[in-house]
Amino acid sequence: MDAKEAYNLITADKAKVKQFFLSKGFKESEITFSGVNFDKSYRTVTIESENNSTKSESIFDGYTATQTISFSSKKNPELMKKIETVIDQTAELINSGIQFNPNQVQYTFSDLPSLKHDLIVKATQDAKERAQKIVKTGDGDIGKLKDASMGVFQITGKGSVEEDSYGGINDTYSKDKTARITVRLSYILD
Repeated sequence: MDAKEAYNLITADKAKVKQFFLSKGFKESEITFSGVNFDKSYRTVTIESENNSTKSESIFDGYTATQTISFSSKKNPELMKKIETVIDQTAELINSGIQFNPNQVQYTFSDLPSLKHDLIVKATQDAKERAQKIVKTGDGDIGKLKDASMGVFQITGKGSVEEDSYGGINDTYSKDKTARITVRLSYILD
């Protein structure tokens, strides 16, 4: 019911959570806590009168304090394996009285600009080779490039059957991924 009490409780829980992850082999430098967020909680009470009319009222029910813990592994397979392993062990925190809600592990690629550039180069080369094969089969030659455009950049889980999306897809939950970009080239025929 008191914000100070909520803060003291979450501070005590933070120490227990930190100790839990340290005991699982994490280093202090690998653990990041966010700031504490406070929300006022309300509960709705419905009162029914004698003439079957109802009246609802919101009553202050205390404060909820939340804090996020996160881990980031940049090209560190050991840390990534620890994260994947310990996520299934967080029930130990719940059993010790701590309200802990683990999120699904997310996997992102840290060098997207470089990956995009490489894919654009490869997709452009592939598009040109296809155009040359098509035109050569018809006894022609491609001339100068007239127009080029690029489609959306897609990152999907490996083997995914997700359809291309107008804004692109960026799957962060699959560990193994496929990145794809479409390039359209128009040539003048000689």
